[in-house]
Amino acid sequence: MLLYHGSLVIIKEPDLSFSKGRRDFGKGFYLTSSLEQAVKWAKRNMRINNLDKGYVSIYEFDEKALIKTKVFSKEDFVMIRKLMSEKLHDQYLFRTQKALSYLKYTNYMEVSND
Repeated sequence: MLLYHGSLVIIKEPDLSFSKGRRDFGKGFYLTSSLEQAVKWAKRNMRINNLDKGYVSIYEFDEKALIKTKVFSKEDFVMIRKLMSEKLHDQYLFRTQKALSYLKYTNYMEVSND
C-alpha cells in the first residue's frame, strides 16, 4: 500500500529525532493512505510558515507483512482510523526506527499554493 507524508521538505529517510512530541498520539512519523490529506498537511505547513512550496513524500508499506509477521508492538506502530471527524482519513504512526525500516521511499510530489 502507498502511504503519504505532507511536509515542507522531501523526506527520503524519516528520522525520529526531528519528531515533535506535541502531536495527536505523541512522538513519531505520521503518514496517511490519503494523498488528499497529505496535500492538506503540506499546504497547512506552507501557510503557517509563509512558504510557496511544500512536498508530499511517498512510501510503500507492506501491510500484509505487518499482519503476517506480527513484527510490531504498540510501541513501534499505531494505525488510527478516521480521527476526530469525517474530514480526516486514516493515519499511520511509526514510533520506532524498527517500524520505519518497513517503509520504502518511492517518490515525492511538489505542492504549490494554487
